[in-house]
Amino acid sequence: MSLSVPRCKVCGQSEMKSTTETCEYCKSRFIFFSQVITLRSRLAWERKTLQICKFQKEKILTEYFALDFEKKIHELKIRPDRILLLPSKDEKRDRDFHPACVLASRLAKKWKVTECNGIRKVSRQKQSGKKYYERFSHAKKAFEMIKKDRSWEGLHILIIDDIFTTGASLNEVSRMILSHGAVSVSCMVLLSNEGD
Repeated sequence: MSLSVPRCKVCGQSEMKSTTETCEYCKSRFIFFSQVITLRSRLAWERKTLQICKFQKEKILTEYFALDFEKKIHELKIRPDRILLLPSKDEKRDRDFHPACVLASRLAKKWKVTECNGIRKVSRQKQSGKKYYERFSHAKKAFEMIKKDRSWEGLHILIIDDIFTTGASLNEVSRMILSHGAVSVSCMVLLSNEGD
């Protein structure tokens, strides 16, 4: 029998004394998502593998990163009404797949919910390579709503992304969705890269 270490009740990244505690990261800023679930903890070789998947478009690796998702979904506090892949590049730059696309489609099929694409990335800059504080200021101008309608109202949204580093992009997109009427936003990521 293995004992699991309690983690932050919001981001799930930091080890805590109990499951009711919030880490300093989440206490120190306005956090708009209600929780983050990570399929895999950071390992050096998995980080390199994810980078190959992301930048060399190795689609077979998306299958690997979606393995064992069934073990994690019970951690979701609320089952989502819609699933959103966090936009990674704008459409003009030929983004034909997302490293987390297999996970999103499997969850949508399991729960019989729709995958939506109501947000796009408008910045051509990458988050990687930016300093910690720069990621948050960049995220504030990196995304926009595709349509300003009522399609988010009253819904619980699950955002799926490939990697959690600072949470800046997830937080900004969560803020946008909530400001357009969503009830709550949860996040699921393939890999945690917190601390690098």
